[in-house]
Amino acid sequence: MSSAGPLLEVRDLRVRYGREVDALRGVSLCLAEGESCAVVGESGSGKTTLALCLAGLVQPPEATGSVRLAGHELIGATTETLRTVRWRTVALALQGAPFNPVTTVGAQLAEPLREHLGLGDGQARARAEELTDELALDRSALDRFPHQLSGGQRRRAMLAMALACDPRLVILDEPTQGLDLATASALGDRIAEITRERGLALLVISHDLPQATRLADRTVVLYAGEAMEAGATSRITATPAHPYTWALLGAYPVMTTSKDLRPIRGS
Repeated sequence: MSSAGPLLEVRDLRVRYGREVDALRGVSLCLAEGESCAVVGESGSGKTTLALCLAGLVQPPEATGSVRLAGHELIGATTETLRTVRWRTVALALQGAPFNPVTTVGAQLAEPLREHLGLGDGQARARAEELTDELALDRSALDRFPHQLSGGQRRRAMLAMALACDPRLVILDEPTQGLDLATASALGDRIAEITRERGLALLVISHDLPQATRLADRTVVLYAGEAMEAGATSRITATPAHPYTWALLGAYPVMTTSKDLRPIRGS
């Protein structure tokens, strides 16, 4: 980590929806330039809420604590500050690739290029074609509507949109969920290559612990809005210190053995 400090620093982040739902309970983490981190946990653990906070999409009174990104405080930030950091500093690719169904993929990819980089129509189209090439997505996808693409193609298009304005941090929410094993593996490999080539910081949000940890130097394990364990991915996957992490690892099938899966008990 450089002496200038981390790119992202989260301190005691808490989010409460209404009077009873504590989505995050004092989460803290740091991420350096070019570093990758996986945030893993079961559904409802607070992963997506954390991703939304890191993009400035959850604000007081629901959110308290501190989220500092490239020197900007995002909790309680002004609209101008949020506009400054979104797309150029941080980009978020949400689960489900929420494209506008009545607009072509190319038009949607060009929008942030025009809005945040000031590119003209021709320049935006050329840049969109470069991005699709980088992600091994056929250029013809730009002239199609989202429903005309396969699940893997939509994920690649959403990743292209996240990368469009050369952000310093990319947050991927369940980037391979619902994809077949071969497609998920190929997309995971491409994500790893691109982040390494560009020197991007990467935060992967997922309940798929094996896939997420393939992409990450460090891992944070969330449960019920709290960080149960954090550290080097190699250490956490080899020698988990917390019973919940151990249970998560045991809940995934190992194709070379016939052992039963270990369920995680709920409350």
